[in-house]
Amino acid sequence: MVLALLGQSCGEDPVERRPNIVMIVMDTFRYDHLGCYGYGRDTSPNLDAFAAEGIRFSQAIAQASWTLANAASYFTGQYVPTHRVYTAQHKLHPSAVTLAEALRAHGYRTGGFTGGFHISSIYGIDQGFDIYEDQPDYGRLSDVLPKARRWIGEGEDEPFFLFVQAYDTHAPFRLEEQWATKFTAAGYEGVLNDFEIDHTLGDNLQDGILTADDGNVYTLEKKDIDYIVALYDGAVARADARIGVFLEHLERLGLIDDTVFIIMGDHGEALLEHGHLLKSRHGDSYEEGIHVPLMMWIPTSLRDSLTSYGGSTVIDTQVQLIDLMPTILDWLDIRIPAECQGSSLVPLLEGSASDEFNRHVFSSGGTGGSRRELCIRSSEWKLLRFRDAADAWGFRDELYHLISDPEEQQNLFDDRPDIVSALGEKLDAWDRRVREAAIAEELVDPDLGALMRERMRERGYWWLETEKPVRREEEERE
Repeated sequence: MVLALLGQSCGEDPVERRPNIVMIVMDTFRYDHLGCYGYGRDTSPNLDAFAAEGIRFSQAIAQASWTLANAASYFTGQYVPTHRVYTAQHKLHPSAVTLAEALRAHGYRTGGFTGGFHISSIYGIDQGFDIYEDQPDYGRLSDVLPKARRWIGEGEDEPFFLFVQAYDTHAPFRLEEQWATKFTAAGYEGVLNDFEIDHTLGDNLQDGILTADDGNVYTLEKKDIDYIVALYDGAVARADARIGVFLEHLERLGLIDDTVFIIMGDHGEALLEHGHLLKSRHGDSYEEGIHVPLMMWIPTSLRDSLTSYGGSTVIDTQVQLIDLMPTILDWLDIRIPAECQGSSLVPLLEGSASDEFNRHVFSSGGTGGSRRELCIRSSEWKLLRFRDAADAWGFRDELYHLISDPEEQQNLFDDRPDIVSALGEKLDAWDRRVREAAIAEELVDPDLGALMRERMRERGYWWLETEKPVRREEEERE
């Protein structure tokens, strides 16, 4: 397997020029459905090999449970209430300094190749990129990686920053037969044969009860849920295979030992852990929504001081996706913008980080309207606040002990007022601080939602129509 070659690549001398940076982001990518994170199915042989020769972060936390807000966070190193990209009608402010801008200012060629939709250039996410291609919407790795290969080949000797993002694991999966049947060898016959497996279905599902748009009600059985999970795992396996082929290509070009590789999920996905399946908010701030896979490969030129680096290194300290920007800039001796709220992970890898490093991490969602969701997480406890003016049930608080209850099934809010008080004070202080640091002008474009819906219709995503079919006829199935 070519990814094992990562462990064999070891240049004789450190390179003089700065290394390339390759960041691969998979949308709706659950950490606990990868073999290297302990999953039982063989979904990720290539990523497992990558992790075995690099660094795997076991406690990486996203700053939101959906794509656009997260992209604005990991590109700026800022929390959502600071960059203020709250909804699909918000744009990143031009005054925000992005990772691509910082790298381009220091001689990097910058290229972004994405699956569009909520990471489209219309949201200002392309700031700092020499080239940013985001079509087709909902693009897969098979759409974006050929473009990335061509772009790499067009370069000369300057270092490059390559950003790749794709929706292979985002519903609807639309899998080829090889992947659709990989984990459903016995086949599937059930109520879901007549439905598209997408987020419209997910939004109509609560606690295993599916209320279709035509008014019919269906109770999903275990085999139905297992079928959806099997499709998701097939999508993970497809993404893993395509990433493996891409890394083989870069190895043939001789780029492995002159490149920092970062492979991660931007957020997770709901698979009925809390009554939701393929929900549009992808699991909210529960672990299935914000606990993501994060892996790195560090070239020889940057390893000398990294005492924590070795084969199959696992970092169990909490890290946040907003830590990526300051980490990369720190490695390259580039000044970290003062507005950056993340922490460089270099001290953590050097073994010099204090015990207080990222003792508490934060995530937020829905903060641009009547709905607010805030989360503070330690290595042991997690406090969630849901505030929804339009939903009485949405006004609630939850506390979970992550060590004894990693799936967050037992709410201890009423049982541990001491923990609630301590975490609540820290959450309040954080909320005030990040709001005080907020970009002054909130960029809202009401037309963005309609524009994006039209672009999705052009891609054939029928559930965006006002009157859409809910049940499909046999001949319509893919």
